[in-house]
Amino acid sequence: MKVATLHLKGEIRWNVRPGDPAMLPLARLHGCKLVNPLLFTGPQDRPQIIPLTAECCHVLSNRLRLIVPRGKASAEAISASAHAFLRMLRIASKQATLPTEFFGVQMAQLASFPELRFPGAPATKGYLRGTYRVETAATMTLAERIEQVDAATELPMCHEILLDALRACETRNEREAIVYAALAVETLVKSVLDAEYRKVLAASAPPSHLNIVPLKVVPLPRGRRGSPRIDPVYEILVKDHTLPRLLHEAPLYLMRRSLLQENAELYRRVVALDRTRQRLSHGRADEVDEDELFALDPEGALRSLAVAIELFDWFGIRGYALPRMDQVPFGGGVDDSMIIEVS
Repeated sequence: MKVATLHLKGEIRWNVRPGDPAMLPLARLHGCKLVNPLLFTGPQDRPQIIPLTAECCHVLSNRLRLIVPRGKASAEAISASAHAFLRMLRIASKQATLPTEFFGVQMAQLASFPELRFPGAPATKGYLRGTYRVETAATMTLAERIEQVDAATELPMCHEILLDALRACETRNEREAIVYAALAVETLVKSVLDAEYRKVLAASAPPSHLNIVPLKVVPLPRGRRGSPRIDPVYEILVKDHTLPRLLHEAPLYLMRRSLLQENAELYRRVVALDRTRQRLSHGRADEVDEDELFALDPEGALRSLAVAIELFDWFGIRGYALPRMDQVPFGGGVDDSMIIEVS
């Protein structure tokens, strides 16, 4: 069989269970099959395996191995598609540190793989330290994660920016985490409003509270959103792109929702996050000392991410969570003689 190995610029984390198959088909990669990381048996391929329970082990690997259908895909074709696959894998799994770049693709012929053996229960008790994520990204099974990638569609850029913010927090880059969290918020708000506006412009019967008119009635160039219609009131509301207006007046008019009215405290913190980002972006970090702004320290970074995640929730986008910075026990308890760093 033909085997392609992607040498990644970082590690992918998997939670593998006894019921996971040895190989999983990938609709997004030329019909290739993903090889279960527990089958990486070569001296240079072997991943780091941490048994958590008798039914689950944590696997860290910097390689991705694929079975290539005969005559279907070359190394060049796989290389051209792998970045998009890894990008969607990162978004679907919400694993912030998952690498989307790789050093290269290595092709080889292999007669067979060894029998898949699950490591079983850990021999001793212990705990994982660092930024081990215990929510969706880490608890998703191998099969579930691949199913999500195959089902995923192209998502707005705000998802990747929020993941970049989470990655910066996990790597202790507080300035980058705060800036990316603020950018994720701004991009999220604009993408949600733009999608809703496109929807009402395309509707045969727009909501009665809006003022949709033919484009020729107003002195504007042909619809920047490709529509022959426009709502001049909404266009004025979003013209200056100020975040407070995009959180209050614009969604209140368009969607009958306002963050200021529904959650004034979150509104205040989102605006403060945006002000912090503006000061950092203009080289005024020494001024980030007001009570309502976000400090350039681990607590400030986590607070900024909490604000961004809460706003995603408010818009109905769920599944993101803060990284765990504490200790996660495994093996039935804690034994101080066994400490495994996974940050």
